[in-house]
Amino acid sequence: MTILLNQQAKKIEHLFIRFHEKNCLIDENQPVVEEIKKKFTNFPLVFKSSEMDEALNIVARTSDSDATVLITGDSGTGKNLIAGLIHGMSSRKEKPFVTVDIASLPVSLMESELFGHVKGSFTGADSDRTGRFEEADGGSKSIHSENIRRGANSRQEGKC
Repeated sequence: MTILLNQQAKKIEHLFIRFHEKNCLIDENQPVVEEIKKKFTNFPLVFKSSEMDEALNIVARTSDSDATVLITGDSGTGKNLIAGLIHGMSSRKEKPFVTVDIASLPVSLMESELFGHVKGSFTGADSDRTGRFEEADGGSKSIHSENIRRGANSRQEGKC
């Protein structure tokens, strides 16, 4: 019985030590977390690289421009996140940020999705529909497709 009590006491002591260590780490990291929060309010990225610093400097310089921005990169690299950052840092941040993945749209519905339609304009158009461009009026649009270049090339070759 004494051996079991000693084993239980050691387990409890180990749990208290782990709990204490975790709280110490949280307390130790709190100033760093607060500094990050001050610098980047609602910022969705954590990074430590000069390349990302440069990318975010470009985002900051681009955000107040009315120019169209082309963001390229491999699938999953955060292109839409960067587009959202540009919108969020811009004077349009209170307006809508509308994203459209054109690769997921059938060609027959693309025009209606982007520009909208009126009731009766085609079979199945039971009501008026506002297009994504109009929804983003005054805000920002992010039109993306992983296959834009390949799709454009195949259309030029008459394969679509």
